[in-house]
Amino acid sequence: MFLVGGQYAYDFDLETHYFEASAGYGVELTDIISADFSVALGFTEDNYSHTTVALAFPIALADGATLTPYVAGVFPDEEVHGGSVEDEIFGGASLSVSF
Repeated sequence: MFLVGGQYAYDFDLETHYFEASAGYGVELTDIISADFSVALGFTEDNYSHTTVALAFPIALADGATLTPYVAGVFPDEEVHGGSVEDEIFGGASLSVSF
């Protein structure tokens, strides 16, 4: 499955616009596990701001319950952020339950 998305936000405190474009692709690995890859590019006004890359592995635990471990990285542009922000890699898991 291929997904494309976009986002727009306005920060009233900083008086600036924020735009983000994203794309993702998911593939079923087994009957209960899939792999989802996504990438997003963020922009403020006319400047490139950062890239976010994520890899997730949704696991269907039962009908209406999914555990999703993930790892992601945010890679900011040094020129826009003045070198004050470093690359950040993080991971975790989410549990989604619907009934």
